[in-house]
Amino acid sequence: MNMPNTFWGLLAATIVVSVAHAALPSHWLPFVLVGRSQGWSARRVMSVATTAGVGHVTMTSLLGLLVAAAGMSLLKAVGDWGQPVTAGVLFVTGGVYLVWAWRGGQGHSHSIPHAHEHGESAEGHPHPHETDDCATPPSRPAALSDRAAFWSLFSVLTFSPCEGMVPFFFASARFGWTGLLTLAAVTGILTVLGMVVLVSLTQAGLERVRLPFGERGEKVLTGVLLVGLGAVALFWH
Repeated sequence: MNMPNTFWGLLAATIVVSVAHAALPSHWLPFVLVGRSQGWSARRVMSVATTAGVGHVTMTSLLGLLVAAAGMSLLKAVGDWGQPVTAGVLFVTGGVYLVWAWRGGQGHSHSIPHAHEHGESAEGHPHPHETDDCATPPSRPAALSDRAAFWSLFSVLTFSPCEGMVPFFFASARFGWTGLLTLAAVTGILTVLGMVVLVSLTQAGLERVRLPFGERGEKVLTGVLLVGLGAVALFWH
């Protein structure tokens, strides 16, 4: 690709900002906290984080392309609602976990156990055609349904595009579609990859930790941290 040196300098700066952007706690910590509280497998947490990350970089790229076409005044309008949306979702999600803990953990169950699903007859005895290997362990109650948890995490990122990346799109507009699409691809890949790596590493570390205050205390910690992240998203730009 035959591009001027100014473009490659811009791309290098984009790489640095993308990596730093992916490292923001609001981009990976909620997935680890909510995934643990919901009892999700590592694969499921990674899948949700990847999906939300793709939504986030897609929205950021679309906003960047619009700003490149319409001018920087559009960024100011978006910035007025982007941070409050992120903060609001984190506040609500964290609040749900705190209420769940305060009520004694009477939340939603991941699945409704039925006798035939666990290889038992109506009298509670194992079905003669089932083995112990087919039994499904009872799931612990969760503060949120899995669907609600997913959409909360997805909304946190997707409806809060990275404003810091948008000026790079505006600056690269003079290099045409090649420059804009290259910038979008680089920032998208690095942001999602950085999120996934941090989620994976943090989750692997937490799986070895057994918190001393039990499941109810774990929900309290999750709620407090999510509300704290919401405050950071609202007041720190």
